[in-house]
Amino acid sequence: MIFLLIGVTEATRVNGELPELNAQVLRPSLSSERMLFTEEATVFPDGFFSAVSAEYTDAPILYRWHSGATVDLIDLLLQSDIAFGYTYAGYQTSLLMPIYLQSTGLAGSERGVGDLQVDVKKAFTDGSFDPVGTAIRLGVEVPTATMKAPLGASGWGWDFSVMLDKDFGPSKRCGFRSFCSLFRGVVNLGHAGIPEDNLENLKWDSRFFARAGMGMMVSGRWGLSFEASTHFIYTDRDNTAGRPIELTSSIFGELGEHWRIRAGGGKGITQGIGSPTGRAILLLSYEPQSW
Repeated sequence: MIFLLIGVTEATRVNGELPELNAQVLRPSLSSERMLFTEEATVFPDGFFSAVSAEYTDAPILYRWHSGATVDLIDLLLQSDIAFGYTYAGYQTSLLMPIYLQSTGLAGSERGVGDLQVDVKKAFTDGSFDPVGTAIRLGVEVPTATMKAPLGASGWGWDFSVMLDKDFGPSKRCGFRSFCSLFRGVVNLGHAGIPEDNLENLKWDSRFFARAGMGMMVSGRWGLSFEASTHFIYTDRDNTAGRPIELTSSIFGELGEHWRIRAGGGKGITQGIGSPTGRAILLLSYEPQSW
């Protein structure tokens, strides 16, 4: 039997069998103003909305042989996420479909789609005016992936998260709104229930996740943000293969009264599945009306 070790963003089954899991553990936040992956406690105004992204991810999952040699389960990944939804009375419902334009690695060169994400998000308070902004989100992942690479789960999954944010600092003229605060801090805490997959030295299973970010306005319409994300497997929390940390920085801005853009990049700074060597993403969203 071949003995395998987990290294940076790596996992495998016995004898090199491809795992049935989704190594893309982060997905873009649709209604956030300043963050890419950390969800702010805001929803779109009532009406239809849409978003499209282009993303490059380098080596989100690989395994290392006992000799030290490594094999990329996913080497290079190019994808586009297409999302649309509707907001009514503070309830935001959305569908997001990952489209994998190119994936290379142990499974060869592939193209296909990922697991469909269906979300419902409800905002309760606004961090711009209230002591803290609060929202919750419930999501379901439908196993629609067509890829051999580890870019889709073996069954249905779900996740639940709580979002907190707060605006602070001096107010200034802010795009198409009258004023906004210079800084915004955001925290997400959540649970992801996912299908189990037994890897060589890790049981891939339900996990706790946390994300945090800080956004700062630089001009009337543009700003900078910095984010950190992590998760750990409940049943194997000390295993670094299931406990990645990724840092991201981005710019955000308004292109018009209805259009927003976010662009950034990051990388994993610790070992763990889904923590890539590098990541770059561009996200464009259409809103029913100005914020």
